[in-house]
Amino acid sequence: MTVPNNALMASSASLAPAHESATMTTDHAGNPLEAGAMYCCTFVELDAQGDEYEIHGNLVRYIGTGHGRLIFADADDWREIDCEFDKLIRQACPIVDPAAHGWGEKLH
Repeated sequence: MTVPNNALMASSASLAPAHESATMTTDHAGNPLEAGAMYCCTFVELDAQGDEYEIHGNLVRYIGTGHGRLIFADADDWREIDCEFDKLIRQACPIVDPAAHGWGEKLH
């Protein structure tokens, strides 16, 4: 089951509430998503024998929720990103406060 998160890249001036509602609030291990943590957007597929395998996609930072939607930023440039995934895999790296990259005022 892919969780759509259909926001287009937004300008830094405004963020339209384009993501789906914030229904997924945990990572692949069942831990709550943490603002500023990095996650890998991962898809689960089936091979010809019916065995599951993972396809790893975008690296994103979880920003938080706004207007009932999950907000993610590209891990490199902190711009809001459109991402889809079956699950989010937490990355072993430091948490970075999104407000340090201009997200504090965008979420209020």
